[in-house]
Order: sequence, then structure tokens, then C-alpha cells
Amino acid sequence: MGAYSDRAAEILEMVTSIIDQEAAKGTKGLGKRVADIVADQFGGQQVYFPFDRKRRDARIYADFRGDNIHALATHYRLSTKQIYEILDKERAKRRQKQTLLPGVSLGGQQ
Repeated sequence: MGAYSDRAAEILEMVTSIIDQEAAKGTKGLGKRVADIVADQFGGQQVYFPFDRKRRDARIYADFRGDNIHALATHYRLSTKQIYEILDKERAKRRQKQTLLPGVSLGGQQ
């Protein structure tokens, strides 16, 4: 993870610097200019940007309204089965974080 963090910090610093310099020229076409410079800097290299599934799954859970499984599947480009699995996993995580009140039992156990 350390090497990735160093590389990510390097890329972020470079892109921030490019944006600062290029923004002075105006915002019209800024995205293309930044993309061109990044392509010049990293052309031919493989740069991997990991997908943050934890954050995506938390967003899916937050966006769930009870009747929008198909809309979530379309929006996140997942199958409805995957959405159900993510919701189940997120519910379980939240249940695990909840603590019982003193004197409250689950399943008839004290």
C-alpha cells in the first residue's frame, strides 16, 4: 500500500499543479488541457486507479429506498442480485455496530 500511496500522492500533486497553472489560462477547455498534459507525462505507462468498493457499497445502501433495486442496478452497473448481496452485507455491518442496551436480550437469551 505504501508504494501506491506514494504514487497516488505524486499524481495528485502533479495534477493539482497542472490545474493551477492551466486555470490561469481560463476554464474553457481546461479538462482537455489537463488530460493532454497527464497523457504526456504518463503516456505508455499503466496507471491503476483502484475502485473503492466500500464507499460504493455504502452509497448503494444510502440510496436504497425499498423499491429502487432496478434503478440502483442500472446506476451502478451491477446486477440486481449483486445489489441485494451488497444491501445484505451493509445491513449486517450496521447491525454488528449496534450495541445492545443493558438488560436487552436477543433470541430469548439473557
